[in-house]
Amino acid sequence: MNNRIGDYMKALVIGKPVYDFILPLVDYPLDGDKFYIEKSINTLSNFSSVVSIALAKFGVDTSFTGVVGEDVFGQNIKEIFKNNNVDIDCIETSYSERTCINHKIYNQKTNTFTNIEEKSIKQGLLKYKYEFIPNVVIMDNSDYNANMAAINNYSDATFVYLGEKFTKESSVYCNKCNYVIGNLSFASELTGVLKNLNKPKEIVSLFQKYLDIYNSNLIIKLDNFDFLYCINDEVRLIKNVNNNLKNKDYLYYSILIYFLINTKDIENSIKYTNKVMLTCNNDLNILNNIPDFKIIEGYLIEINNLKSNTVNTNVAINNSQVNNVNNINNERNTVVNNQNNNITQNSTVTNNQNNNTTPSGTIANNQNNNVTQNSTVINNKVTISNSENVKEIEPVPVTKLDNLEIPQKGDNNIEKL
Repeated sequence: MNNRIGDYMKALVIGKPVYDFILPLVDYPLDGDKFYIEKSINTLSNFSSVVSIALAKFGVDTSFTGVVGEDVFGQNIKEIFKNNNVDIDCIETSYSERTCINHKIYNQKTNTFTNIEEKSIKQGLLKYKYEFIPNVVIMDNSDYNANMAAINNYSDATFVYLGEKFTKESSVYCNKCNYVIGNLSFASELTGVLKNLNKPKEIVSLFQKYLDIYNSNLIIKLDNFDFLYCINDEVRLIKNVNNNLKNKDYLYYSILIYFLINTKDIENSIKYTNKVMLTCNNDLNILNNIPDFKIIEGYLIEINNLKSNTVNTNVAINNSQVNNVNNINNERNTVVNNQNNNITQNSTVTNNQNNNTTPSGTIANNQNNNVTQNSTVINNKVTISNSENVKEIEPVPVTKLDNLEIPQKGDNNIEKL
């Protein structure tokens, strides 16, 4: 199945799948409690599995590579992938270890999960060559050797790394990948900016240090699904308007990654992911919450139209500026020609007038410089949206972050920038 918008896209997702048993209970069990449920929910809900299935549903030719055990749970994982159009030819089987299983107790009263996960398979992938060349590679921390092999073998691909937890390999990924998505704790350990992360100056310092060291685009998810990122030396914040994102982190990341790899536009990718998430279901099986591609397709067209309109506006500004420059030069040339007609009367005056062509060239250069400045101004907005309206606010410059409030765990919103 091909991506139905834009060029053909082949995605490789590297990870270790986990088979979930979800037990929905009316309350968290105490010692000696007994609960009866109709049935458990069996699914896949870890990052690499969800993003693979979501991308396949959105029309991306997706291959998953990872290790499962030679047991019924490994077979079930393959079957779920296959039923969702994910290529499983690159999945390897361990004959010495069991497939990782996660028992998830869902407390209906508090809308929270308690995870009881068996130890993950230690065996990594043994094969790093594939019968295809991916132009998108998505990875987490689960298999360093496989990640590095992909980075070295497919240097032309777009790489996305989910950094939920800082490891000694994280620095390598941040230098090699195009996009890094992580939480504030991950970014803090990565940069060494560890204190006062609720203060704007420290957030600016964190981004500045990151950009000094690493070559990728850092996107930070805060606890309440607000997002921080940096564009054109500005730290920007997009606020979350959806209060129903609990337990949907990986679904959010999957949609965000789809927009990123298709548009290369961080700001609009976050904004439109927020819009899509407002349409998602609230099923305990996260795979049932993946939105229909028609919704994604419509928003992708909107983003592309926005980019096209911006380009056309910039071209119009550029043409207008060039015409102004030409008019100025024509007027100056007329003056020069008039002065040249008086050469026989005063050669000194003629030389002085001819020298005036240099200032006209300087003015032309200044006018061309203004084109770049005006193009920057067009995009000088951060857009926050909900399902009914779009509100535009000024971005938060690196040097003017005094009013930015970074929420601590438990805060639900940021009142103002």
